[in-house]
Amino acid sequence: MLKKLAHWYLKIVETICVLLLVLILLCMCIQISCRIFTIGQNFTEELSRLSFSLLIFWALPWP
Repeated sequence: MLKKLAHWYLKIVETICVLLLVLILLCMCIQISCRIFTIGQNFTEELSRLSFSLLIFWALPWP
């Protein structure tokens, strides 16, 4: 029972980490395209930093 619960917990953590990584990638792509077209924006850098911090926080308990 406890093994099954730990397995599902790790699957949830893995899913969250993958989603945060995709969010970082998406923010970087938006930031690059906005720099090419000289569109000013600041939210992508802050969002990617927050996502990176959360990624480290969530991925820390992995064995």
